Amino acid sequence: MIASYLQHIVYHTRLDLGCGADRSVLALPRAAADAQAIGLDLDMHTLQELRPTITAAQPYQLVCGDALAIPLQTSSMDVVTCRAVLHHIADL
Repeated sequence: MIASYLQHIVYHTRLDLGCGADRSVLALPRAAADAQAIGLDLDMHTLQELRPTITAAQPYQLVCGDALAIPLQTSSMDVVTCRAVLHHIADL
């Protein structure tokens, strides 16, 4: 569902909020050859599980951080994807 939606959007930066160790986020389409994808997750161990699956053909930056205090500059992302995360956030 997310992939079919992203095929119709021109973007250069995408944040996968709560990316976890799910490799499917790496397969999401990139709108441009220089498109940057960032995966953010609160659990460093989970990010370390995902790191070995990243290749030069699928550049993907991993950031350890809180979804309630995203450590990125405001308005720096064109697209934010988030799935299977909200039920983990107690303060919602």
